Amino acid sequence: MLIVSKKFSGLEKDIKINYLENNWDLDDKYFNLNYILRLENIKEIEKIEKKYNNLLSSLNLKNNKVDYISLLGKHNVRNYLNTIKDAINNLKFKFNTRYEEVLNTRLNLVSNITTCYFNDSDYQKPEYDNHSSLTGRTKVTSGLNFLVMKKSDRKNLTSKFKNGRIYEIDIVSLEPRIMCKLTRNEEYHDIYDHVLKNVIKESCNRKNVKLGLISTLYGAKPETVKKLSGLSRTSVTLIREWFHVEQLLKKLQNDYEKKDRLTNFYGRNIYSNNAMINHYIQSSSVDSAMIGFDDFCNTHKEGVNLIAIIHDAIIVDVHPDQFKNIENTYSVYDHILDIKLPVKIERLS
Repeated sequence: MLIVSKKFSGLEKDIKINYLENNWDLDDKYFNLNYILRLENIKEIEKIEKKYNNLLSSLNLKNNKVDYISLLGKHNVRNYLNTIKDAINNLKFKFNTRYEEVLNTRLNLVSNITTCYFNDSDYQKPEYDNHSSLTGRTKVTSGLNFLVMKKSDRKNLTSKFKNGRIYEIDIVSLEPRIMCKLTRNEEYHDIYDHVLKNVIKESCNRKNVKLGLISTLYGAKPETVKKLSGLSRTSVTLIREWFHVEQLLKKLQNDYEKKDRLTNFYGRNIYSNNAMINHYIQSSSVDSAMIGFDDFCNTHKEGVNLIAIIHDAIIVDVHPDQFKNIENTYSVYDHILDIKLPVKIERLS
C-alpha cells in the first residue's frame, strides 16, 4: 500500500493506493510514504505541489485552508490525482509490499506510547519518525528525546501507577544475532561465547570476540578488525567465513547494481551502496526489534505502559501486579524472521 499526502493532492484526506485490491481511495490515518516517492524522483508530485503553491500565492490564500475541488473544478483535480496515481503505479514493481506489515507494526508500536513522570513532572510525549533515516532507525522529532538522554537520567523517570516501577528492556547482542540468523539460520543465547568456543577456538576473551564481530558488521577490513579487536588474522578470517561475509557482500552488491537500492530482510529499501553489510544488518535489526517489542506489548497489555523506544530497547511503566511477569521475561519474539531475541531487564526506578 502507498499513501500520497493530502498536501500534495490538495484534498482533505490522503490518497490510499491498495495494489492488492487494485483500487485507491482517500484516507487520513495511514502512514505517509512521500519520502520514498521523492527518492524515486516522482517529478509529477513536486510539480503539482509547486503549481498549487503558486496558485495559492497568486490568490493570496497560501496560509488558508482551500477547497481545491471548488477552486479548480472536479475535472482538473481528478486529472491531477490521476497523474499522481500513474506515477506511483510505476513504482509497483519496485516496492516490496512485504514491508507493509512491518510498517504497520512499527506505527502500531509508537502509537501506543504514553508518558510517566520525569523529575516528578509531566513531559511532552516523544513523537517518532520511523522512515526518514537511511536504515529505518527511529528518530524523535518532538517531545522528550530518550534517544539522547543520558543513561543516568533515565533513573529520574517515575511511574504513574501507585507504587509502580519503571523498567528498561534491552535486546542482547541484536545485530550479531540477526546476522547469524540471516546468514546461517542459527540462533545462540550468547553469540560471542559461541563464536569464541566453537568458531575461532583461540586463547582470547569474549571482549576481543565482541570487538571483532561488531567491527566486521560495520564493514571494517580484516586488517582493521585485527587492530581493533586484538584477534589474530586467522581468527578474523574464521569469523568472516563463519558469517559468510563475502557471500553476503557479493549478493548486496549485485542487488544494488540491478536495482540502485538494497532491500533489507523485511522489504525496506536502502538507497545507498556505502557500508552495505552494516546498513543491511542494521536496517533488518531495527525492524526485527520493533516486531519483537510489538509482540511483547501485545502480550502485556494490562498494567504495562510503553514509555519510550531506544533502538534495541524499550522503557515501560509497570503496575505492581505485573512486576513478576516483566522480571520473568527472557526474550521477545519476531514472528517474521522466526527468532527469539533474548532480553536483559533493568529496573530504573
